[in-house]
Amino acid sequence: SGPSAESGARNPCQRVVGTRSRTAVCSRGLTQPLGELAEDHPLSTGMDIEEARAGCPKGTPARIVRMLVQELETDGLLAREGPLLRLADHRVQVPSEDQALVVRIHALLERAPLAPPDLKQLAAELAVERPKLIALMRALEKQRTVVSVAPDLFFSAEVVDRVRADLVRDVSEDGMTTAAFRDRYQTSRKYAIPLLEYFDRVGLTIRIGEVRRLKRARLTEKA
Repeated sequence: SGPSAESGARNPCQRVVGTRSRTAVCSRGLTQPLGELAEDHPLSTGMDIEEARAGCPKGTPARIVRMLVQELETDGLLAREGPLLRLADHRVQVPSEDQALVVRIHALLERAPLAPPDLKQLAAELAVERPKLIALMRALEKQRTVVSVAPDLFFSAEVVDRVRADLVRDVSEDGMTTAAFRDRYQTSRKYAIPLLEYFDRVGLTIRIGEVRRLKRARLTEKA
């Protein structure tokens, strides 16, 4: 009975030490690959939390990983955006060797500001692989120089801001139809519809039948 009692007395302490050791290993397992990602892939916006979890010891419970991520966030070491983790001080940056490509991207978007080429067209004109182009566009979106209005369609941020200001200033109480918007900006429904749907998503406008009105005007009317 003696050895058994001694073993029982040790087990709780062993469990605590084991948990602390696992947590320390898991912490390193999370932060080290994120650091390598930031260094090797400056365009990356982060790593999926399930992928990052692979750096923890096998069998580490998901709840432990979640608690650890939350603790590292609180300590200012990690940042989380949706399912993606990154080091808190990691900022998406365009590598110097891609700066000329970025200049060409902006030139193409601004060539026909209200009818920009989609990703497929951009990739063809720039002779660049789609994955790299997407990473660049996401980086530019983070830098707030382009705006994604649809998965494959980006506008210059300056153009979006100008249209937003126009709508706030000029949309009457009767609202604006898609056709009126299309004619005003001399574009096509291919571009007018996703742009208007973007303004719906960000809360500037609200669609009522075939008309869009300023959302704040609608809220004022209800009040």
